[in-house]
Amino acid sequence: MGWRDFISHSIEMAKTAKYVVLCDISDCYHRISHHRLENALEQLPKNTPHSKYIELILKNFSNTNSYGVPVGGPAARLLVELVLSLTDQILKSNGIKFCRYADDYHIFVDSENDAYAKLQFISEKLIKNDGLTIQKSKTRIMSGAEFVTGHTNLVSPDGDGDAEAAKLFSLNLRYDPYSLHADEEYEELRAELDKIDILGLLNRELAKTRVHGALTKKSFQRSAIYRQPSKVTPY
Repeated sequence: MGWRDFISHSIEMAKTAKYVVLCDISDCYHRISHHRLENALEQLPKNTPHSKYIELILKNFSNTNSYGVPVGGPAARLLVELVLSLTDQILKSNGIKFCRYADDYHIFVDSENDAYAKLQFISEKLIKNDGLTIQKSKTRIMSGAEFVTGHTNLVSPDGDGDAEAAKLFSLNLRYDPYSLHADEEYEELRAELDKIDILGLLNRELAKTRVHGALTKKSFQRSAIYRQPSKVTPY
């Protein structure tokens, strides 16, 4: 599921929910536990030594720390998915309606009290299972109708919404710095980003009574690319 699919599916789920909780995991990639990841890797088929190679690479990467995976690239994303899958299964088994993309969660509930209860539940499970925490400053609760109105323009194919926002969300800003063609891919990504009026987009957000958190986050990710040398992936 890409970001655009994540938003589209969330919109459909929000149409039948009274409230939506938006939250994300604080510093997710840097806080992934190696012990938790090793346990997840042990569940993979035993006919290849790949899990041991991955564990060795992570130990070298983390400089003897017992946590953290490289930021960027599909391989790191898969490792994070392995760790978070257990919490996902717990949420599903408890009847919680949610969508997740990487470290971003959308939770769909029927009341404000239920919103706080579900947020507390997921926070407790993330801490207990993965040693991860929800980022309080980015946590929001909004009505389902408000969510639909505020997010539809991000995936509108007919241009009725903000075209610049749609273009920004259509891009995957997580490229692989270890690819054989990392330099070329980096320049191609920058070329695509040059086509987006990011300053105008941010000015329009600032003019609103409430800025769009995910859009602002994506805008700053775009800006970070220009502060980094080639082969360094911002998150």
